[in-house]
Parts: sequence; structure tokens; C-alpha cells
Amino acid sequence: MNSLKGKCAVVGVGVTPMGKIFGKTTNDFAADAIHLALENAGLELNDLDGLLLQPGLDGVLNMGFQNYLGLMDLRLFNSISSGGAGA
Repeated sequence: MNSLKGKCAVVGVGVTPMGKIFGKTTNDFAADAIHLALENAGLELNDLDGLLLQPGLDGVLNMGFQNYLGLMDLRLFNSISSGGAGA
């Protein structure tokens, strides 16, 4: 079996509904997208070992998002504020 150690892989995609959707926060949408991507890849939340955030112009999606997801042992975690260019 080949190892992915030391390599990067995008293995799932999570697309949330778009448009005017009431009753959901930025964190809710981001968490939904992550859960959908993990499901698409056949992975569990505990399989996630890194997270890069693009907080957007309002900065709502911030470093506290790790706690929102319940992730306590990430190997890589960073917030990239570059006015939208970080995505």
C-alpha cells in the first residue's frame, strides 16, 4: 500500500446549498461543507489532520472554528487572511 505521509491530497468535495438561507451561521455552512467532503471521501472527522481557513472579509470564520468542530489534535491549522486570494 502506498503511503500519503508527507503528501497532500484532496479526497472529497462538500457543496452546501447556496442562496438566501436563513437560520445558519458561517460556521454552520463551513462545518456542513467539511462533513459532506469527508462523507464523500469515505472518511470520519477524526481522520482530518489539517485545516486551513479563509476567514473572509467579516472574519467570522476564525481560529475558534477548530473547537466548533471538536477537533483537538490537528497537525496543521492556519488562518489565511488575504482578501479572498487565499482560497
